[in-house]
Amino acid sequence: MLRKSAASGLTALAHEVRALERQLADYRRNGEFDGDCDEDGVVLWDRADLLSHEIAFAYGALMELRKAFAIAAYHHWERSVQLWIEIDAPDKKNAREYKDISKAASKIGYPADVELPRVNALANMLKHNSKNSGTRLLQLWPDILLPQAQNFTNPTHRVSDVQLGDEHLNEIFDIVSRSGPNENWGNFVAVADIKG
Repeated sequence: MLRKSAASGLTALAHEVRALERQLADYRRNGEFDGDCDEDGVVLWDRADLLSHEIAFAYGALMELRKAFAIAAYHHWERSVQLWIEIDAPDKKNAREYKDISKAASKIGYPADVELPRVNALANMLKHNSKNSGTRLLQLWPDILLPQAQNFTNPTHRVSDVQLGDEHLNEIFDIVSRSGPNENWGNFVAVADIKG
């Protein structure tokens, strides 16, 4: 369901971007000025500027939506493991840290995918915006970071250094899908169908 929801939201935003880009191209091709000038004839704004800003905001929204679904996918796995543990051993205390959760998942027969630490590092970076989580992400998944993201000294830019494409989001969904029951569900309950 998460994959389908992400695809639906991203597709809608991508259509919006394309519509805005067509409007901008049409405006430029038309050649008629639509805007405002000051008393000296200096252009204060024109339609191309407004459309360019809307396009930039729409691209930003696409990136933020991918990041939100990346966090949601990782949290789906965490909550699922906690549910499976509760079903398997109701008296057991819920694990909270990644190492403990993945170890608990393995003990009940649902090991985390070998690539899940990358998704964990990404989710932590996006949630906590810390230098430590940025450094870990740089070690585990450097290709989703802008080239200048080497030391994470500027806390206001850490999360914006993460650049997720649709291919990364699909990879995240695939990794999470491989981190749990794949064949014999037995008594375990799926929180959501992430395979979509």
